[in-house]
Amino acid sequence: MSISSRASHSTSPSSASCGSGTAETMEPELPDLGAGPEAEDYRQALFLASVCQNSWLPHRPTPKQAAFLYLTGAEALVGGAAGGGKSDALLMGALQFADVPGFSALLLRRTYADLSLPGALMDRARAWLGGTAARWSDKEHTWHFPGGATLTFGYLDTAGDKYRYQSSEFQFIGFDELTQFPEQDYLYLFSRLRRPASSRVPLRMRAATNPGGVGHAWVKKRFLSEEARQGGRAFVSARLEDNPHLDRDEYARALENLDPFTRRQLLAGDWSEFQGNHLQPAAWPRYQFRGDAYLLHPHRIVLARDVWRFAVVDPATDAKRSADYTVIMVVGVTPARDLLVLDVVRRQLDVGDIIPALAGACRAWRPLAFVGMESVAFQRLLALEAAKHRDISPVRELRPQGKGKLARAVPAIVKAERGEIHLPREAPWLDDFVTELASFAGADDLADDQVDALAYSVLAANTFRPPSHSCTPCLLVPGYPGLGGMHHSPARRGALGYGREGDLYWR
Repeated sequence: MSISSRASHSTSPSSASCGSGTAETMEPELPDLGAGPEAEDYRQALFLASVCQNSWLPHRPTPKQAAFLYLTGAEALVGGAAGGGKSDALLMGALQFADVPGFSALLLRRTYADLSLPGALMDRARAWLGGTAARWSDKEHTWHFPGGATLTFGYLDTAGDKYRYQSSEFQFIGFDELTQFPEQDYLYLFSRLRRPASSRVPLRMRAATNPGGVGHAWVKKRFLSEEARQGGRAFVSARLEDNPHLDRDEYARALENLDPFTRRQLLAGDWSEFQGNHLQPAAWPRYQFRGDAYLLHPHRIVLARDVWRFAVVDPATDAKRSADYTVIMVVGVTPARDLLVLDVVRRQLDVGDIIPALAGACRAWRPLAFVGMESVAFQRLLALEAAKHRDISPVRELRPQGKGKLARAVPAIVKAERGEIHLPREAPWLDDFVTELASFAGADDLADDQVDALAYSVLAANTFRPPSHSCTPCLLVPGYPGLGGMHHSPARRGALGYGREGDLYWR
């Protein structure tokens, strides 16, 4: 048994083992939280009381499941490969304090159909708890325990489903198959994680998942990164060989029917890459700004004065929802019609704060040729207000083609595949931007505001012409290390563009 080095609290096989003996039905003797969650004796006593002495658990946890249940930090993820016993571990975690009066746990899947499938969480809980003193409410999708504790099953099928729980209170929240959820849903549920002041039950946000899915990138960043290690978020890797309760050979043979990529994800827990996304921003060319010029990859140089700029705005969904994100994106266009993503502002803004934020971006990046904005619903009012502001560039109406996020994103996907969208090598917004784009699978109910802004940018660049300006041609030198040896001539201004193979071409 082992826990990833990213775990917030380490353990050992001996410290997370129940040993022999039988469990009795009893309210667990919880250790005093005053001892501090960092104390090893606290974790051992908590594990003994809530796992080893827990009559609601039908079998003793495997070593990897025990490692997961042993953790006392606020966040932890178990999984990696299929068949590792991660769903059992999640259900065990939800039942750890089922004998504590007032304890409340919530287990979530993306859809109700996912919850109710044979062998899924609700069906598994019925097999564990049926015939016991616990009572099931089909209307509430909740198990009620004799001491007053509850275990509720729920789903977050649409963006608004999370608000169903806005008046609820849970001490344990578990997400099964976390990579199927958008990050905003996961983060919102932290607001429901609370307890009475007198409670000694630890607050826990737990999750189980395989690699892949629309949330692959954000889950990987949150639990398998340096940021995760610094934030104390634990990851317990569990594979097929860690689960003695499953016919491992037969299951491994079943996985042989999958494509090699999916098989690596499910059998080996491979988090290195994933399918299903339509954008691959990690592979996009990167640029560097060198004072008065942009150094493009591979070794192409464009003078800053030859790049015209504009901005696009994707406001929050509607005037009443300040919890949604507003995105302001500033883009540069080279003489070869490549796009340089210069800046991305993504913030939760009240409606009254959107115009000042846009004005600030216009001042920072002036001169901008225009500001592009889709003129529908309440955005039409924003466009009218923006047009009156002295610091905001002229507003141009954007009219996206097609219905749905994927249809609107197609021109951006095509342009990116051609290598015509460039990102900076470094920027404070870059990681979040790349993470969202890498997760984009075309679903209309996910928060893909930065994808929308990029789609608007490609539409604006294709729709509106640049302002009149001079273009100084540059000699492009293969293997060029910097700007010191750049040759340019004022002759034939505006007649030449920038070639993609290290030479010049006529416009």
